[in-house]
Amino acid sequence: MGRRVVVWRVTERCNLACGFCAFDRTLPFARREVALDDVVRFVDLLGELRSRDGREVLISWLGGEPFLWPHLELATIRARNAGLQTSLTTNGLALASPRWLEFARTQLDELTISVDGTADLHDALRGQPGHHERLLEATRALRGGRAAIKVNTVLMADNIEAFEEMALELADAGVGALTFNALGGRDRPEFHAQHKLSLEQIDAFAEALPRVRARAAERGMAILGGSAYLARLRASALGEKLAVDDCGPGEHFCFIDAEGFVAPCSFSTDGVGVPLDTLRSVDDLLVLPKTFARRRDQARLAVCRDCPSTQVFSKFTREVPA
Repeated sequence: MGRRVVVWRVTERCNLACGFCAFDRTLPFARREVALDDVVRFVDLLGELRSRDGREVLISWLGGEPFLWPHLELATIRARNAGLQTSLTTNGLALASPRWLEFARTQLDELTISVDGTADLHDALRGQPGHHERLLEATRALRGGRAAIKVNTVLMADNIEAFEEMALELADAGVGALTFNALGGRDRPEFHAQHKLSLEQIDAFAEALPRVRARAAERGMAILGGSAYLARLRASALGEKLAVDDCGPGEHFCFIDAEGFVAPCSFSTDGVGVPLDTLRSVDDLLVLPKTFARRRDQARLAVCRDCPSTQVFSKFTREVPA
């Protein structure tokens, strides 16, 4: 059945001010963080679940910026001791520190770095001159470590035409896999209005992708994303809704927010999410998919009528170049 993936937003703090992100450090809202005791209890429970049915579990720390979470090291070690695989997604600023570079090399199974274009554009979007080059340096330094190095990029009108250049640069730096999202308008609609992708850009991107994928593969990097994912991007540009009646909620993936609600995805915590502290046993976890399905059917979430959850649309599918 494959491994279970648990993505946990452990902090809403960030140290960058990216115009497309809901956690931009300049935005005025109270930032929540997850308590270590809650993490310890739940990762131990996930370890028991893994022992019972033999399925691997990947726990992935998300932010904000996870390296700002004060419990990162202790929580990661506890998860590894419970037999879980560990991962996080980062803006990469912390990787300038030898301490955190070593942490990534030795304590993580996967590390996803956010890179949003070639050097000039990435540095401008992040407000950090020289940041792009420092990320490439960190990626080279992580070669041969425990962690599989991945990059996720947000595609927008500004960077999509330079995707091939960026991808090959990342491949040469030692990145093993590249994923992409289309810029969305839910978090920062004012930014989206000025930088959103056109249908023509998406179609040109899809036409070029097999060639780019093959060139990246020659350098040892996979560009992930299946045909259903490209169809999702195209539908968004056209304003077409793609409903998902049954995503198999909780069977392979779940999300935990910083407030302590567990849900099938980050868009369904309201209405479908269950409080983390109600999950006290392995049996509670095993029935979670049925619990989610029942609550989804009762709530009839509007978001499911135009599902934005990228993992549902084959974002992580590994397609072999022709």
